[in-house]
Amino acid sequence: MTKISRLRLLLFISSLLCFSERPAAETFRWSLSDSPITISEDFLVLPDDQLLIDSGVQVLFQSDTRLIVRGSLNIEAGAPIRFSAFSGDSWGGVNVQTDADFVVQNLEIESALIGLEIVSSAGVSVINSNFSENEVGISLFADDGFRYRKNVVENSTFVGNGSGIRAHKTGLIALDNAFIVEEDAV
Repeated sequence: MTKISRLRLLLFISSLLCFSERPAAETFRWSLSDSPITISEDFLVLPDDQLLIDSGVQVLFQSDTRLIVRGSLNIEAGAPIRFSAFSGDSWGGVNVQTDADFVVQNLEIESALIGLEIVSSAGVSVINSNFSENEVGISLFADDGFRYRKNVVENSTFVGNGSGIRAHKTGLIALDNAFIVEEDAV
């Protein structure tokens, strides 16, 4: 087999691998009856997938683990949902990078490196949530050069974080938030 034939065969096999179909979209549910839920490795919500979290659920994250959202996150209104470290260690936090619009409400995030990290996303609203004892409560930034996104943080409380909210190269609408003993508020 010539060098060109081998190259063509390799390109053909590569194209088959690149165009293989992804399984159908999945919906994950974290229910109150399963609470507390322990996460021992990063939990990834892929594009087109959905994570539903029932009101009142407590989620414990082991050291350095994260919830990574590329699809959609739906949090049921009602009793607060609490994300915290499993055994006093810090955990990575919630990382959101998606085109999906969604509302995060009644969420409590504590003891994370970055409580909620919103990357190159628009249409994320954080309402009536609490961020405590994180290195950074909420971090918003654009890594693709597009600076005109607007995310909303409203009626939320930041207590004892290194920084309450950090925004870099992106838009932020911050309304009626409380910052208590923050090294840096906004």
